[in-house]
Amino acid sequence: MGILSSMFRPRSERVYAHLAPMLAMALADGSADLEETRFIVTRLGELGISPEEFAEMLKNPPEVTIPASRAERMRALVETALVMLADGVIDPKEMRVFMTIAGIMQLTPTEVGLALGAARGLMKEFKPHMDLDDAIVSAVLAL
Repeated sequence: MGILSSMFRPRSERVYAHLAPMLAMALADGSADLEETRFIVTRLGELGISPEEFAEMLKNPPEVTIPASRAERMRALVETALVMLADGVIDPKEMRVFMTIAGIMQLTPTEVGLALGAARGLMKEFKPHMDLDDAIVSAVLAL
């Protein structure tokens, strides 16, 4: 991870905490479709992860950690929901994975509903190459 770990330690920790749930969601229905993959690559690019670093993460996955704060767990869940919504269809397998991730993050059913609602609102605004970082933070803070 070199430069990522040395220069952007807090950012890399956040990326690692969000990467696993996003990838799990993309693969929940058996395959990552183009829209889901495109969304993940776009988000990781916004967070400073190059395609080469992403490929390296896939070969040598970072240690998965659960974010300590409720806000960061909600943020990770919103990003996971965005992957689930990227293709416009929520597969029942995706919903089971989503609920499992929420349970692991110790979020309540109310928080799960809020995260899903926030993600649905963000998807209406999403455009390719749009930096969602500020929009996600604002959406989570509004919950």
